Amino acid sequence: MLPIKAEIVVRGMPEVEISKELGSLQFFGGGAKLALDPFIPIPMFPVNIAVGAYTQKMTLGSVFEANNTLMSLMVGKDLNLMSLGLGVYGAVGLESSNIKIKYDLELPDGTVSPVRFDMKGDNKFRTTIGGRIRLAVININADYSVGADNVFTVGAGISIR
Repeated sequence: MLPIKAEIVVRGMPEVEISKELGSLQFFGGGAKLALDPFIPIPMFPVNIAVGAYTQKMTLGSVFEANNTLMSLMVGKDLNLMSLGLGVYGAVGLESSNIKIKYDLELPDGTVSPVRFDMKGDNKFRTTIGGRIRLAVININADYSVGADNVFTVGAGISIR
């Protein structure tokens, strides 16, 4: 029997009342990742391979709404030596995003002008390459993503397992 290596992600925040005019701020999202390398019939397969799908939504009353989705294929390799861990990773992904804004603007003469804005994100395809280092419980990572806009990211965190 094959081991199933899966990860479920849920993120969000409690609803926050911003104002009576704007309404409440809400944010929620989630996704899942499944490791594919356990299903490859080669003993000691040299890399980790996974697929993932994620979505999230943020709203501010009926004024603002943002939606994002990502489906990706990820490849990585970790080397763990006692309290030192090193890793490299890469990914390709298909993504979509859109933002909608709508409100009524009251002009100085008392008339109301409706404001409507709907924008789809330019990025449809993204590739990422990066690396990480773990020193005991401290994790540091850096990666570079290429898409409609190129992004370099550096992060640090604490992990207790």
